[in-house]
Amino acid sequence: MEQPNAFLELGQAEKEILLKAPALVSILAIGAGQKLEKAQENDAVQLTHLRTFTSDPILQPYYAEVEKVFPVQLKELQKQHIPLNNFSRNALKMQIAEVNQLLDHIDREFAVHLRKSLNTFSEHVQKADRNVVEYFVLPANVPDILD
Repeated sequence: MEQPNAFLELGQAEKEILLKAPALVSILAIGAGQKLEKAQENDAVQLTHLRTFTSDPILQPYYAEVEKVFPVQLKELQKQHIPLNNFSRNALKMQIAEVNQLLDHIDREFAVHLRKSLNTFSEHVQKADRNVVEYFVLPANVPDILD
């Protein structure tokens, strides 16, 4: 018998918090660049699609739902928070804290996989606009966004 998926068992408000997480980490990943470059944006949208099929099976239902809302959420967050300043960065970090708080209280296996996935998502978006030479000469070293 197949085990129920932790994401699908969440309430609507909890789902909405988690569904916004990839867009939040995408905006926070831009760092000193102060804006999300088109290549980063396109890469992030494509990555949400790929994760629907390539992520750990426990996350696939989650990413299937993320894919539906991600482009709109990303644009909305860009309008609200770009260019990044201390106020907008802190507002985004507060929303990430809400994600972390929720992850602390749901299925541990799902939470561990999602935290890891969001960290690699952030790293991927950050590197999307960098050319190969820049990547090797000036490697980005950003601490994990999520605990």
